[in-house]
Parts: sequence; C-alpha cells; structure tokens
Amino acid sequence: IPDSLGESGSLEKLDLSKNEFEGSIPEGLEECTGLKKLRLNNNVLVGSIPEWMGDFEEMRELLLATNRLSGPIPAELGELSQLNQLTLEFNELTGEVATDLCDYNVMRLSADCEGSNAPVECEC
Repeated sequence: IPDSLGESGSLEKLDLSKNEFEGSIPEGLEECTGLKKLRLNNNVLVGSIPEWMGDFEEMRELLLATNRLSGPIPAELGELSQLNQLTLEFNELTGEVATDLCDYNVMRLSADCEGSNAPVECEC
C-alpha cells in the first residue's frame, strides 16, 4: 500500500480489505486526519499498529482483523472516542485493549481475548 495515500488529506473513508496487500500500515495515512472509516482487514499486513492511529479524532470504524500484525495494541487507540467498530482478531497482537474504549459507544469490538492463554486482554 503506497504511502502517497496520505497526500489526500481530505480522505474520509478507505476500504482496502480483502486484497492480499503486503507490507506495513502506510505511514502516509498519518496525514489523513479526517479519516472516519479505515478497513485494512483480510490482507497480509505485518508490523505493529502505529501509535498515531489514536490521533484520528473522527474515526468511527477501524478494521484491522485477519492480517499478520504483531506487537502490543497501542494504548492510544483508547483516545478514539467516536469509534463504534474495532476489529483486531486473527493477528499476532499482545497486550490489552484500552479500557477507555469500554466507555464509548463501541458496538463491535473483537480481539483474540478468549481462553486462558489468550494473547490479548479485554476488560469490556
């Protein structure tokens, strides 16, 4: 996925799901501050979830499930107060889902947090 996507600062919705894209989440997306819906699920994305993803004040839908993302879930995602959908399952993520998300109107929250050896801790 090219970093040049970020050159469209007015981008509000981006659906790149189910395309078998490889690589990491493009740093250029950080410039799309008005992003409301980002669907990157069902690809082959690797690396970590960038902390700057918590800066999208208008983000309502963040779908990152079914990739190969790894590392801790950034606490900054807890700052997404407009979020109503967050999917993180079927990755290699660790840590906990920010409890701040429980206080918002998140209608769909899915992560790998079931079972006694779950890599993700969910308090909601």
